[in-house]
Amino acid sequence: MSVSVENMYPMRADVLFRDRGADRLRRRGGPGPAVSAYSPSLDPTDTGFDHYTLDLSHTATAGMDALALAERMGEGLNHLHLADGRGSSVDEHMIRGQGTSRAPRCAANSPTATSRARSCSK
Repeated sequence: MSVSVENMYPMRADVLFRDRGADRLRRRGGPGPAVSAYSPSLDPTDTGFDHYTLDLSHTATAGMDALALAERMGEGLNHLHLADGRGSSVDEHMIRGQGTSRAPRCAANSPTATSRARSCSK
């Protein structure tokens, strides 16, 4: 068994409002100020761990490049949360294809973590 560290997303000021949707963010021209409880950052590769979980809903919420993150995780990528999002201020965990994120399609059945990361395509 391995324990994996998952990429996260910031707590945005937008969650304090009733309208937490992606439409509000688009009207404002992007996300509002954000606070992170994760140190040193939302990206676990900044610290370096043996094993990673790539959550595609979290990359959408954080506005991260999922493919670049998968490549940084490299051999350590051993679990994928295949989901989608619209870039809302909350984690939506939508069914792939229902959101507007350009999250990569990753071949979860590739024989190694490296080939999984390399087989991701937009």
